[in-house]
Amino acid sequence: MGFFSSFDEAIDDVEEYWETKWEAFCDKVATSGTLGKKFADHVLRKLTVTAPVILSFVLVCTLLHFIGGWSQSVQRMLAVHDTWKTSRLLQYTSLVTHIFVHSSFGHLRGNMTHLLLVGPSVEHAFGSQNISIIMMVVAIVSAFAHILVGNNYSHQLGASGVVFACILLNSLVGASHGKIPMAFVLVAILYLGEELALFFNVWNPDGISHHAHLTGGIVGAVAGFYFHRQQRTKIPAKAKTLADLRKSIPGLNKKKK
Repeated sequence: MGFFSSFDEAIDDVEEYWETKWEAFCDKVATSGTLGKKFADHVLRKLTVTAPVILSFVLVCTLLHFIGGWSQSVQRMLAVHDTWKTSRLLQYTSLVTHIFVHSSFGHLRGNMTHLLLVGPSVEHAFGSQNISIIMMVVAIVSAFAHILVGNNYSHQLGASGVVFACILLNSLVGASHGKIPMAFVLVAILYLGEELALFFNVWNPDGISHHAHLTGGIVGAVAGFYFHRQQRTKIPAKAKTLADLRKSIPGLNKKKK
């Protein structure tokens, strides 16, 4: 509990820090003249950060790519490889770092665009802490999947697994208690079904880590149902509390004659 409470506090501190910096920036723009004041008041101050984890992840991936992530030597250093060597220190860190580096700008743009489309709503629905845990789980599980079934002398990199996890999670955002949304079923069939077919298409390999997409989607689906189940188990306790509160208010439960 200590770690998770500290994590929530850290997220709050980061949000507060950037809100303070942004407000100071808006004040500076507003002092530049009449046009600057209007731009600050009617445009800049209306911009808000609703998904700090997703936006931070996108920012780190983008900065890393332009700083040096485009280099093949950096990619190989941060990527997860198909063989496990206990003597190699980077072998352990690469279980997580591989989701931050991308093979090309097109690869980066595709993943970040999809993540920005579905990620904020997922983080808003399930919480910053939970989305962070999911991203780490997807990174580690997909890394071991590559070690187990990846092609020989290959390495895996990119946030595609995280994207697929968010896509499946997004289809579960509006799930009712005890119900399975049709949107989730269709997304699972269209996305995971295609990835499953491509994964077993060993005769025409395309160099894409379809097992990372599959593991990401599975982790996202399991996590989504788990979170909804956790919420469902809390409802009776809340209902009981509300019932007790209702009884405690004089005259509230009296029937009209």
